[in-house]
Amino acid sequence: KVDFKDNIECIDLIEKTSPPGLLALLDEECRFPKASDDTFLQKIALAHAGHRHFNKPKASRTNFIVKHYAG
Repeated sequence: KVDFKDNIECIDLIEKTSPPGLLALLDEECRFPKASDDTFLQKIALAHAGHRHFNKPKASRTNFIVKHYAG
C-alpha cells in the first residue's frame, strides 16, 4: 500500500503560469536573444527562492533542485 501524498505545490512550481513556474520562466527566457543557462538559473532562483520544493545549491552555479515525493 502506498500512502497518497498531494504534490500540487511541486506541480505548481513546475507548471503554473501565474506566478510563473519553472516551465513558464524557461519559455520566457527562450525568447530573449542573449539568454543563457546562467540567466535562466538566476531568474528561477530569484522567483522561487522561498519555495519549499525549490533549492539552489550554494556550491554550484549551474544546478537547481526540485524536491518531490514520487512514492
